[in-house]
Amino acid sequence: MYELLTVVHSALPVIGKIYYNMFEMQEKIKNLPGITSAQRHELYQSFVHRWAMLHTDLHSAGFILDPEYVSMAQNTNKEMMNGFYHLLEKLYPDTEDQVAIATQLTQFRSGHIVSSEDQSPRQQPQQCQPINGG
Repeated sequence: MYELLTVVHSALPVIGKIYYNMFEMQEKIKNLPGITSAQRHELYQSFVHRWAMLHTDLHSAGFILDPEYVSMAQNTNKEMMNGFYHLLEKLYPDTEDQVAIATQLTQFRSGHIVSSEDQSPRQQPQQCQPINGG
């Protein structure tokens, strides 16, 4: 818990780091020594309930876009990706914009630097599918 508080007490963008620290805390609860299985289950359920209350799509997007965690397989986590795309749909209702941003995310995750010369905001690559089918 102390580690999470030190992360939050910063002037830097931290929402992605909060997501990661909450994930680490969840793993620590699963392996916490010195408590019974029933106590571990109760503690874990309290944690999951609190996370469900506090978690937003912004947490998912912040974690996916944080360069510190780009080497992790965030794109394989359905909850995270759904949160990212849900936020994307809210902020950019135009399907072409969504496709362009999804393409930029793929380039970001692969280590390719995206610049305005690489791609115009309205460019729609053939391999990308619109979010939510359309």
